[in-house]
Amino acid sequence: MRTTKFEQQGRLLRQLLVFTVLWMSATASAALTDLADTPLSTDSGSSVRPNMMFILDNSGSMDFSYMPDYVGYYRGGYENKCRSNATSMRQCYGTKDDGGALTEGGDPPVYSYFFNTIYYNPNILYSPPVNPCNTAQTLAAMSDPTAVRVKGHQIDGSCNQTSSTVNIKNYFPERVYCKSSGSSVTGSNCKRNGIDASNTFTGDYDYPDGTYSYPKTLDSNPHYFLISPLEYCADSDLMNCSAATAATSSKPVPAYVRFCNSASAALSAPGSSSANGTNNSECQARYTSTFQYARYGKFTRVDIVSSNNSYPKSVARTDC
Repeated sequence: MRTTKFEQQGRLLRQLLVFTVLWMSATASAALTDLADTPLSTDSGSSVRPNMMFILDNSGSMDFSYMPDYVGYYRGGYENKCRSNATSMRQCYGTKDDGGALTEGGDPPVYSYFFNTIYYNPNILYSPPVNPCNTAQTLAAMSDPTAVRVKGHQIDGSCNQTSSTVNIKNYFPERVYCKSSGSSVTGSNCKRNGIDASNTFTGDYDYPDGTYSYPKTLDSNPHYFLISPLEYCADSDLMNCSAATAATSSKPVPAYVRFCNSASAALSAPGSSSANGTNNSECQARYTSTFQYARYGKFTRVDIVSSNNSYPKSVARTDC
């Protein structure tokens, strides 16, 4: 069938029109959203787009010194995340719920970002928050370790920081374990994890044990604990695992923390059938009311003191 010159021109015009509409639609959808550049509390509302939501969480958990919740929640029967001795487990000490300064030393898991994900992490550069009174500035940096704000974001109407300060250089709370409740916290009858070695466990998480079991708090220097894996697993479920200190092709996933269905499984040696037995059903990555007994890798203590000029950190930290 032959087409006339006018029909050909009409078809071309329709194609051009369709292309133009599609191009305009794509351009409109790719346009940048004009976001507000002033605090919402002082904005008139005219520059805030209806497709934006600004949510502030002021619930009680914002005062917690730990995360996830199970690190510090004491729910009867589901608290088995720290050792009581070589064969049993209990809740972890050293968490705080009121947003105040730490006054009670923490067990090694509480002082490790591998378990307590909001504890100090050397891979993160902690920058001062923006000053809400002048967004071109930040609030004062806390560079003096003898006067660190308990709540750095607590300010008055003029954006002056009003929180009390603490001396973390010499009065950072450390959990120690003693022979009796009357033992001197600085004497030989009290032991410090990562300082006073024991042959009972691998790494720097040695206490409490059968001899040193009474908890006390020592004024110390800031410190944290790293965890290195003693087992590697087939996948991120952390169920099918074997004793290893390096990844293999069949088991490439490191197990820093696993949760088991019994204390005996959690406290057994790396690669033990108690933790990797029938159908690999004894331990897993996820914490539940059944899998509540924490199983850790090897703890290594790091003290933050002026005499130490070298600290483990991420390669991404180029600031220090």
